[in-house]
Amino acid sequence: MHRHTNLQPLPLTKRHSVPPESSSARILVTRGQVYAKILIILLYIGSPLPLKSQVRLSEINPVPSLQRVIKRISNILKYGLGEAGRERKRADKERLRQEKFESERWNKDGDIVTRQYASYEAYVEHQSAKLDQIAHRLRETEDEDFADFKDRFQGCKALSEAGSVLCLGARLGTEVRALHALNHFAIGIDLNPGENNLHVLPGDFHHIAFPDGSVDAIYTNVMDHVFDLEKVMAEINRLLRPGGLFIADLLQGFDEGFVPGEYEATHWRNTDEFIERLRNLGGFGIEEDRNIGQRRRDTWRQVVFRKAPA
Repeated sequence: MHRHTNLQPLPLTKRHSVPPESSSARILVTRGQVYAKILIILLYIGSPLPLKSQVRLSEINPVPSLQRVIKRISNILKYGLGEAGRERKRADKERLRQEKFESERWNKDGDIVTRQYASYEAYVEHQSAKLDQIAHRLRETEDEDFADFKDRFQGCKALSEAGSVLCLGARLGTEVRALHALNHFAIGIDLNPGENNLHVLPGDFHHIAFPDGSVDAIYTNVMDHVFDLEKVMAEINRLLRPGGLFIADLLQGFDEGFVPGEYEATHWRNTDEFIERLRNLGGFGIEEDRNIGQRRRDTWRQVVFRKAPA
């Protein structure tokens, strides 16, 4: 794997915010929502019967920003409505992802590949920007994601022994809330947790500001967003108490069907070899290894590693 040096800790106080919209901006958003809905209804009325049957007017929901209104209109004009339109959009996105992954943006030495960044600071800036791009989608699917996380955790037998759980790369903190619902003491960290996040602290999983041996378990589903794999695994090992658990939900490798997208920073050829790499870097044993199935378009595997007892 490509190695990175000279990493500097990030302050745990930096927050990323978006300026509040002015009254004129809110008026534009409201008008944009109205215009978007009128356009969609006109497209619906003027379309042939097979197209009408693919979408219900009740499914046409208002959108919260002018930018999203414009994006939705653009997507409708480009791909069309209904399931056929969504399938055309998915195929186009997959083609673009593959083209970018095959470009020179990635260092492809061996079975683990890394995105090229000019510096660690460039990596931090890039990863921090993701929340602003996906926050609206995370909020739209928050209830579904909460149920999914709760199901994943309930199916993890070893987790029942953990009192405290630290979640890495937790974004809005849906996984933290799911752990709270299962009576775990849990907190998350993320480079950009957004404003007023009660469940996630600002922090960098390459430099975690908690003491050695302070948590029973660590959970993450973002191993594909690390900058320096060895550094992150060393931090996980340091933080876990003797006998503690590291729970990683992993996507398929790029030879197994998953193509890294715009924000993945690290990826692996196949999951088996990556699991072995994590085990060796952490000095862990493997407690559980199970397929947790498909979530939307992605297929996941959950591996529970155990740190050696004292």
